[in-house]
Amino acid sequence: MRHLILLSILVLAPITLSACSCSGPNHSFLQHAVLGFARTDRRPTVIRARVDSSYVLDQRVPLANLVVQEVLVGFTPPDTISALGQDGLNCNSPLTELVVGREYYFFFRAIDVGAHLPTDSIADYEVYNYGICATGSVAIEDSLVTGHIGWDVSEMDSASFRLWLDRSIEEGRAITSTRPEPFGGERPRLFPNPTSEAVTVNFSTVQTVDQIGVYDATGRLLFVREPRAVGTAYEISLAGLKPGVYTVMLTSSGGRLTQRIIVR
Repeated sequence: MRHLILLSILVLAPITLSACSCSGPNHSFLQHAVLGFARTDRRPTVIRARVDSSYVLDQRVPLANLVVQEVLVGFTPPDTISALGQDGLNCNSPLTELVVGREYYFFFRAIDVGAHLPTDSIADYEVYNYGICATGSVAIEDSLVTGHIGWDVSEMDSASFRLWLDRSIEEGRAITSTRPEPFGGERPRLFPNPTSEAVTVNFSTVQTVDQIGVYDATGRLLFVREPRAVGTAYEISLAGLKPGVYTVMLTSSGGRLTQRIIVR
C-alpha cells in the first residue's frame, strides 16, 4: 500500500506528475521515470550529460551527441553517445530542442536496446533512444533544473529535483516488485534473428499471448496482431519492413515483455 499512496501523492499533489498519452501532452520527466521503472524489463537509466552537438533528422527526429558527466542510476553508457530524441510528428508534440554546451538530465527507458536511425541518417557514436512520446530530458542551469519536470512544475533547485527523482525511481521499482511476471517469468526465443520476412516466437511451455505489437526504433507502433490462442510458438510476418532494428512487444494477462529483432 505504501507505494500506491506515494504514487497518489505524485499524481495529485501540486508538485504532481501529469497523466497523458501520446496523442496529447507529454508525460513529465518524473512521471516518465515512475512509469519507466514500473513497466520495463530492461535497464532504465538516468544520466547527466553535456550536449556537444545537435541535429534534426528527417525534419522530425532530434539527434544529439552527448558527453556523459554522471550516471545517476542504471546502465553505464560509453563516455560519448548519440541520443535519439522524441519524434515530434508521431508523438503529436513539438520537437525537444537541446542547446549545445548545456547540461541536461536524460532518462533512457531501455538504454541497452539501442536505437535505429531514420533512413539514410548517420550518427557519430553508438545510438540510444531517450524520447518515447514523453519528456526524456530536463535542462540544468547553475543550481536550477528547468523543463517539464512535473505537471505544474517547470523549475526546481537541483537538490530537490534529485530527491524527487529518487522517490520516482523508488515508486517505479515498488510497483515492479509487486506485479506478476508476464508469461510466468519465461523469456521466449525469437527465431530466426536476424530475419528477412518472418520471425517465430518460441516458448518452452504453453503460453497465452493476447497481443503482439511491432515497433520501430523511434517507438512508433507499426502493427498489432491478436493471436487469441494458446501454444508454444507464434509466427509474425514482417513483410514490407525496411532493414533495421525493431522491437516486438508480447502482451498477456500477466503483463508485457519486449524483445529486439533485426530485419535485413
